Amino acid sequence: MPVCSLHVLALHTSIPSFLSVLASQSPPIKPLLASKPLRWIVRPTSTSTSLLGSNATTQDPNPPSNPWDLVIVLPLDVPLPVAAIPFIAQQFSVTVGVPSSRLKQLAEGNDQLLHPPGGVPQSSGERTRGANASSSQSLELSNPLQQWIAKEGNGDTRGGAVSMLNLLSFNKGKKTSYQQYGAAFASKVGNRHGGNAKIVGTVISINGSNEKNRSDTEGGMEWDEIAIAHYPSLTHFADMISSKDYQEVNQKHRLGALRDTFILCTSELRVEEELKKAGAARL
Repeated sequence: MPVCSLHVLALHTSIPSFLSVLASQSPPIKPLLASKPLRWIVRPTSTSTSLLGSNATTQDPNPPSNPWDLVIVLPLDVPLPVAAIPFIAQQFSVTVGVPSSRLKQLAEGNDQLLHPPGGVPQSSGERTRGANASSSQSLELSNPLQQWIAKEGNGDTRGGAVSMLNLLSFNKGKKTSYQQYGAAFASKVGNRHGGNAKIVGTVISINGSNEKNRSDTEGGMEWDEIAIAHYPSLTHFADMISSKDYQEVNQKHRLGALRDTFILCTSELRVEEELKKAGAARL
């Protein structure tokens, strides 16, 4: 199984400038995926809570701005270059094993998701279950989340693709239940709302450590799996999590399977366009 690395970064510089540092290497480094963190949808409750920043709590229904600037995925044999280190204020890194078929199709498949041949599909517009939860921790369309999406919808993020970065820690013996959730998402629920799982993989190490240091999880790691899911817009995502069919599989298969999880909403970046902003050479 091929391996890649995911880096969540807080930067001392702008995103275009940081990406231009990667592009200036020999050979140039082009991330498999790049996105800008926007907001926590689900926050971790007991694992890697330092990701939330010093002023955030898991109970706050209106989380403060996240401290992160960039999420990138790189092939494992392409480490972050030494030249980029001075521009990184903080980082969280995960090494992940991903099926070769998914990695081979990632670049082409992601380009089609960002530039769909038939245009961006219309959102369903259904909101059968929402605005009735105090927070989105159970992945419901809470009032605070709905208000944030409405506000963001006045900007360019409504028409822009988003990726949801998920890290997953399973309760012992419950991974099969989550796999049933994933199968339902892939075959009908997510697909109906424009959702597409771009990366699903097994966590191998966290911040360079591959020690199995938990006894109450499925795989013994702090985190077991990673998933990155694409949505054509925030509106598509909101329609999905507030739909009856999604909440049926969420309640039945997802929630009980997870010891801990987080979902970080990120806005897709087109690396070539970001490099143009920095005046860097094309990759």
